[in-house]
Amino acid sequence: MPLQQCLSMRPGTIFGYQGQAWKVSSNDTLSNSFSAYTIDGPRQSKKFRYTPGQEIQVRWVPFNR
Repeated sequence: MPLQQCLSMRPGTIFGYQGQAWKVSSNDTLSNSFSAYTIDGPRQSKKFRYTPGQEIQVRWVPFNR
């Protein structure tokens, strides 16, 4: 899986966390956090905080348009 900086996480990006697939719904670069929700299983939402320059592994990134 490719690495992506958390700062550039766009809505629609899919990543894995604790054995579940999560989809980014928004990214607040001023507060260094992004919100995501689960794709499969029970619907959960969570806000993830990150440090500048932090990278995570992503499963799918939406195309640039």
